[in-house]
Amino acid sequence: MEILEILRCFAFVSTRFGYSAFSEYNFVYLSSIDILSSAIPQTTTFIQKHIPPPPQTYPSSVIQPSHAAGTTPPRQTHPAIKADTLFFLDTLEYFIPVLPVKQTLEMVPVVRGYLGPVDEGVDKKVLESAHSVFLAILARGDISIPHEPYIQTIYSVPPPLPFPLPPSLHSPALPFPF
Repeated sequence: MEILEILRCFAFVSTRFGYSAFSEYNFVYLSSIDILSSAIPQTTTFIQKHIPPPPQTYPSSVIQPSHAAGTTPPRQTHPAIKADTLFFLDTLEYFIPVLPVKQTLEMVPVVRGYLGPVDEGVDKKVLESAHSVFLAILARGDISIPHEPYIQTIYSVPPPLPFPLPPSLHSPALPFPF
């Protein structure tokens, strides 16, 4: 557990360059997860200790004029909190298969808080990681876990465009420009 604590402190580096950028880091990270997975009480303690704060948005008095009513304002989080959140979600994905159902059910609202519209690509890694965690939860096959809110969330978030489209390709008849 201490090794994962140390690696969590380096999360700002590992999230910047990717976990597979350093083979030694990746080996230690996956080995630590494997060792901790064999002790369910310590795994549960580690997860409960590192649940990130819920995503926050700016208060309505701070919303910029460019964010009209009904649009989602950018999330206000410090880069260190984003790195910790990403580390938590990435690590949680590995622990989902060994967690008891009770702890898995407790993680559903935490993960669901990070599923939503991406704010200009800033939270894209967190969104993708949250989707991966939820897919790991669904892969467990537990019927007691509510699936419907996740599916509704997926279909309510439009896919991001890889590049801006010229105005000639936008069509009012299509919900999303292709």
